[in-house]
Amino acid sequence: MSNGKERVSSQEISEALRLDATTVRKDFATLGEFGRRGYGYDVAYLKQFIAQLLYHDHPIRTVFVGSVHFYQVLQDSRLMVDEGYQVTAIFTPSAEELSTGQNGLPVFLIHDLDSFVATHAVDIAILSAAKEAQHVAEMVVQAGITAILNCTGQYIQLPGDIYVHHMDILGELQALHWRRIYEQGSLKA
Repeated sequence: MSNGKERVSSQEISEALRLDATTVRKDFATLGEFGRRGYGYDVAYLKQFIAQLLYHDHPIRTVFVGSVHFYQVLQDSRLMVDEGYQVTAIFTPSAEELSTGQNGLPVFLIHDLDSFVATHAVDIAILSAAKEAQHVAEMVVQAGITAILNCTGQYIQLPGDIYVHHMDILGELQALHWRRIYEQGSLKA
């Protein structure tokens, strides 16, 4: 979009994207401070920021905390790897799962999480340890990880500076079931 330009206005961006300029300004404002009134947006900076946002300048380093079996499902799909997520280790509360190494990926007891995070950069923890989910999530935070995908089906409460996304598989199944029933006409609105 640069066409040799050093800066671009929200109006020019809106015309290229077929959006209104107000939407462009609001959307950019949610991501940070990019433009200046009367000046516009620095094209080189904007391109670099969007490239980092979309394509990541490094893999997103992830650990699994919970069942090795949950990791196997996602690993088999290759979806995470293809999208730039690098799983660096699995932490399990079960000593029986320690010998279940996954494609060269180390499996540790959950109590080793602190020492691992102290020596390895970790961006996100994927939590599937349904037993004592709150306690395990607190261990993840104590280790220094500030972003958690909670796949336990249990609601966890953590300090406000910790990013948590709750993935409720049972809720999604129920929503799918009710949608199917409704659309088949078995349930009248």
